[in-house]
Amino acid sequence: MMGKFYRHQGPRLPEPYVVGYARPPKHCQFQPGQSGNPKGRPKKKPVNLMSAIDKALYEPVKVKKNGKTVSMPAIEAMLELLRNEALGGDMRAMRLMRDFAAMRPAPQDQLEPPIVNKSAIRARLDAILARSKDKELTKEPPGEGG
Repeated sequence: MMGKFYRHQGPRLPEPYVVGYARPPKHCQFQPGQSGNPKGRPKKKPVNLMSAIDKALYEPVKVKKNGKTVSMPAIEAMLELLRNEALGGDMRAMRLMRDFAAMRPAPQDQLEPPIVNKSAIRARLDAILARSKDKELTKEPPGEGG
């Protein structure tokens, strides 16, 4: 194959291929129709909202507490900040803390065991049994009552 013909130079001869920087050997170059990354770029994984929220809330943060830097989950640091604002007189923070307290169940150590009066329960059950026996005795057998 002949190169382009220029009037003032004559026919252009092909230059020998020189291997070097940004010029790999011909046998190592990509073949026509073949890319350098056949599988392509990996697809981005979809973000799971709940795991992202959990990660943000429970990620450790450094907080100054009593003059010392301590590490605690972000949610705990936010609740301490909210508590301090409520104690400082912020009405909005007070309402939020009240709502949070209402949502959570009472701790097990604060629950009072129910007061059981066994004699009262036994008397009640005896009264129910006596009534059911009276009803059975006063019942007329089927077909006899007129």
